[in-house]
Amino acid sequence: MSGVADQVTLTPAEGISVEWDTDAVRALANDDAHPQPAWRLDGALAPGFSALRVVSGATADGTLLLLCAARPEAAAHHDEDAVAAVLVSPEGEPEAVEEALVSTEYAADGAIRRLGLELYKEGDDYPVRGAGDATGGGAAAAEGERRDVAELAFRLDGSAGAALYEVVRPA
Repeated sequence: MSGVADQVTLTPAEGISVEWDTDAVRALANDDAHPQPAWRLDGALAPGFSALRVVSGATADGTLLLLCAARPEAAAHHDEDAVAAVLVSPEGEPEAVEEALVSTEYAADGAIRRLGLELYKEGDDYPVRGAGDATGGGAAAAEGERRDVAELAFRLDGSAGAALYEVVRPA
């Protein structure tokens, strides 16, 4: 990846492509009202997958995190998800993440409560760390899918911001 990114597309698995509007993601760190959607799924959740997790995060310094994880239907744990992620610098330069480890803590009612991230860039031995605590959220159903959304107070390598963590499942 190179150049300034106005839109970023990631493909975590064959048949699943997620595209972000980086201006909409960047606005997360500056606005109390979160713009939606900051991303779109090209088509529908591909057959053979039971869920798609999408994290759109922005820090006050302008750094963006874009991450998507597709869960195969037969997967028993999140470590079987196909994950793709990118960090976008404040100048708009995308940098691929070679490996992304995602940890989600859920409340008793199933709502997303907390997010933890370790993002390994190519050649780095130490991860970029991120975390988010739920400040709000909700659920919606439309066009054959259910979408759970958590609004997060977000931190990425010590820089504060905001993020949306969304989980899409077939209805």
